[in-house]
Amino acid sequence: MVNLTDRIDHVLGAKAAKPLHEAFGIETVEDLLRHYPNRYATQGQPLTDAEPEEGAHITVVGDIVKADLVPMKSRRGFLLKVVVASERQRVDATFFNGKQVSYVVKTGRRAMMSGTVKYFRERWSLSHPSYLILPDHDDDALTTAPLHGGGNFAAIARNARGGGADMAIFDRALIPVYPATAKVESWDIVFCVRQVLDQLGTVDDPLPQSIRQRHGLIGLDEALRLVHFPETRNDV
Repeated sequence: MVNLTDRIDHVLGAKAAKPLHEAFGIETVEDLLRHYPNRYATQGQPLTDAEPEEGAHITVVGDIVKADLVPMKSRRGFLLKVVVASERQRVDATFFNGKQVSYVVKTGRRAMMSGTVKYFRERWSLSHPSYLILPDHDDDALTTAPLHGGGNFAAIARNARGGGADMAIFDRALIPVYPATAKVESWDIVFCVRQVLDQLGTVDDPLPQSIRQRHGLIGLDEALRLVHFPETRNDV
């Protein structure tokens, strides 16, 4: 069993732990579990802030409602202009290797995209984001559909096809989205947190049960698990 004070490199290995330390100063299991999601992606919810800051690294999950190949003006080749949408928001994204990705990044598919916000004429978009084409919502697709990904998400798709990544996370009602960087994606953190929570022993609560009951507080163990993988909005 893993404890909150255990070093993260002893639990996850140095390869996974080093980027977490460099990006966020994470050294222990508790440091990782205190790196909370800043939102939860789900259908019908806004994909991100209405006007994120220039240069912010963001992750969106939604349905591809538009995917058009457009000839480049200054050189040969095609751009793929994509719109990812929820019920309440639309996010533009552009791929420079348009023809190479157009066979998987296409309308009707559900996708996770992650990239850097760039503004042009007061309108923002994601430029050449990493992408992961997600399984459909039905249960069979979670185990039978091949996954495709590019950029920082290419390895996730390969691991999923080989059985090394649990894609059932994307069939959850609420998908955690974490503060991230170009080198440590939100989905990298999901993998790490899921692995740690699977090994975590029961966390002792700092407050006596009588005080928790008096004030209607859940325990620390339950809170640390629910903040990362809530089942409902009430959990959040």
